Amino acid sequence: LVWMNQGSVQTDDDNAIRRLLGWGGLDKSAFFFIEDEDDKPIRAILRQWPALAARIAVCRCFGVDNLPQDKLLAGMLVDGELKVKAIIHRDRDFMTEPEMQKWGDLYKTDGVHPWITTPSDVEGYFCEPPYLSALYKITEAEAEDWRLEASQQVGKAHESFFEKRKTLVRILWPNGGSPDAEELWTSAGGKSPATVKGKKLLASLKNIVKAKGKNEKLLDLFTVPPGFVVAPDLKNVLAAALSVSARVDTN
Repeated sequence: LVWMNQGSVQTDDDNAIRRLLGWGGLDKSAFFFIEDEDDKPIRAILRQWPALAARIAVCRCFGVDNLPQDKLLAGMLVDGELKVKAIIHRDRDFMTEPEMQKWGDLYKTDGVHPWITTPSDVEGYFCEPPYLSALYKITEAEAEDWRLEASQQVGKAHESFFEKRKTLVRILWPNGGSPDAEELWTSAGGKSPATVKGKKLLASLKNIVKAKGKNEKLLDLFTVPPGFVVAPDLKNVLAAALSVSARVDTN
């Protein structure tokens, strides 16, 4: 078996080609390993850039613990001679910026591009004030009021925050030295849009939107308003992985 991509032979290794076929990536340039089981928000974001999306195979990992580690990727991409790139998504949860850098540094293999969401998770992009403002034609100040109201309706926020921090500590701080979780919670304002998961915030926002007489189904569909770009940080990562321009007007 010989794999041809854009007219050139990439590898004649039978096992490598079968791995590509198994992932549905024979005609793709990159594997996009996503933390979530539900890939609808990610796919809604990718639809903004059809030319990029067409070159990517989305691979659901059903939880952060199932994301491929750097050694596995090195075995696939380097030893396995798969001439593709890999983008690794994980939710930010409640990482500090230094912790985001620390997690990204876990991936050192050439061709591997980690991507951590700017908000707590992918759904969080659909809860941000500029997005809500563009979607519902309201001011960003009003959108922030909606978010604050929605966050107060999220149950067990404190417990969820601490559980996520425990997971992060296990991965990032095996030898100790992590920031104090209670201090992080307090400095972020306690129960607030910054300390609840986007998934929970989005569900609560739907109730607020409906109560305001707006169409909450737009949130269900992860609607992208005309002229608005959701998750431009992801576009930059995809463009880097595919070695193309990340200009805002690029499809």
